[in-house]
This record gives sequence, C-alpha cells and structure tokens, in this order.
Amino acid sequence: MALTPEETAELVLLKSVRLDLISGQKVSKVTSGGRSVEFNQASLSRVEETIASLERRSRRRRGGAIGFTF
Repeated sequence: MALTPEETAELVLLKSVRLDLISGQKVSKVTSGGRSVEFNQASLSRVEETIASLERRSRRRRGGAIGFTF
C-alpha cells in the first residue's frame, strides 16, 4: 500500500529528525549548581519506531488482480 503524500512527508521529516538526534544537533543542555545535564528533545527510540511503522505500511502489498479461467 502506498503512503499518502502526508505520510511520505512525515517519513522524510522523521528521518531528518533522527539524523539530527544522532548527530547531537537536537540536544538541550541544562547547567545547575555546577552540574550539567543533556536532554534529547525527542526520544530517539520513539522516532525510530514511527519510521519503522511508516516503512512497513509502505511495503504492504495490496491484493492483485483476480484471474478467472473458463
């Protein structure tokens, strides 16, 4: 089953977000009391699950033509 244009755009965006997360571009750094903690703005595993779900949907085959023999 082909993805809708909206789902295709979402898949492209999610792949871009995943790349940003992996490369460290989407990290928030908080410093308090001499301690520094970094937080990802989104959960990488959740992004990857959503990407996998969309990719599975795009690979699903719809039923083919039915043939009849007389």
